[in-house]
Amino acid sequence: MAYVIDEAGTFETRVNQDMVELGELDEADLALLQRLIREHEEKTRESAGRRILVQWESFRPCSGRSRRRAPRSWWPPRETPTCSR
Repeated sequence: MAYVIDEAGTFETRVNQDMVELGELDEADLALLQRLIREHEEKTRESAGRRILVQWESFRPCSGRSRRRAPRSWWPPRETPTCSR
């Protein structure tokens, strides 16, 4: 799973939704995302992280998650290589 902050509001149109499922964040996800951004900002002193934390309430609606969809049953199964020794 990946957390996404989509300031431009275009992530949904730029992702292959056949392969990726998009979702909203619940309060636990938001708390974890905020903590991860805080830890990143503390370690890197990156300005974007600081800006997100300072303006957290305005970034909450821009936040979401993406995760890989389960393989579809119509996809051909992977062949397992065999050793020919």
